[in-house]
Amino acid sequence: MKRFLIAIFMFALLVGCTNTEGEETVEVKDTSVQGVPYNDTEYGFTLNYPEKFQIGEKTSYVMDNATTASIDWSTNLNDEGVFGMGDEDIWVTLSIQENVENSSLEELTSQRLHPGKQEDIMVDGHPAFRFKGNLADAGDSHNGFGILSYFESDGQFYTLTCVTKTESTLTEHEAACQSMVESFEFTSN
Repeated sequence: MKRFLIAIFMFALLVGCTNTEGEETVEVKDTSVQGVPYNDTEYGFTLNYPEKFQIGEKTSYVMDNATTASIDWSTNLNDEGVFGMGDEDIWVTLSIQENVENSSLEELTSQRLHPGKQEDIMVDGHPAFRFKGNLADAGDSHNGFGILSYFESDGQFYTLTCVTKTESTLTEHEAACQSMVESFEFTSN
């Protein structure tokens, strides 16, 4: 009998702790970068990206006599491999460009960022610049809001860009974008 009363008490406690109809629940999106490693042996780096991000194919092209490679991630990749860009989606690209003119990081970013709009950061022990905000203020060709991180190593210029259509979506994914930058490690230095 004593076990029966304990079971009833536990059931009543469990029912009393559940969400009742009509109450609003708050959804918290996981923005941590816990575990999908990306290792690029060609360019000598690794980083982690969120499990909810889908990775696209690495592409390469030549622009201004410099080879550029690009790797893309998104929260919205369709069956044809094309990234969608709805109000709640984020698109992340890592561009790696040969620094054929041997420009300094400051010279390269001054062409892309307005002075005073960036902050100094470090990426795997390398000096870097970070911009966050309306991409029109960064002189970027994308529309929307973003976090841009620029860094250089061994003649390669790296740009990690997180782009969204809305400022609130950028805020929602900011921790994930920052974690991607923080997890970036050069493997061939």
